[in-house]
Amino acid sequence: MSIQLDVSEQNGCLVVTPRATDLRFDVSNEFKQAIIDLIEERPGHLVLDISGIEFVDSTALSAFIAAKSRLAAKGRSLALCGQSKAVIGVLHLTALDSFLNLHPDLDAALAALA
Repeated sequence: MSIQLDVSEQNGCLVVTPRATDLRFDVSNEFKQAIIDLIEERPGHLVLDISGIEFVDSTALSAFIAAKSRLAAKGRSLALCGQSKAVIGVLHLTALDSFLNLHPDLDAALAALA
C-alpha cells in the first residue's frame, strides 16, 4: 500500500494533507519517511492537516513525534490541524495532545506559526 500526500505552501509554511483515512502500520512507516523527506528538502514550519484521518495507530503517533523532533532540531515547528474526534481521542489518551501543537483548523495553525 502506498501513501499519497497533498503538499502545498501557505504563508511560508509547508501544508501536508494525507489522502488516506487510516494511518496504520501498513502505511505509517512510509508516511513517516515521506514527512521526514519533506522536512529535509523544504524550508519552513510544517502543518499536518489530519482532518480526514479516522484512525491512527502507534506507528502514526511515532511519525508525528519524529516530525516534531526533526523540525525542532532545525528551529522549525509542527502544527496539527483539522483534528478528527478519533485522532484527538488517541492523542488525549496518550497525553500527546499536550506535546503536539494542535489547532482546530488550518487558519488557526497558520496563525500560530506566523
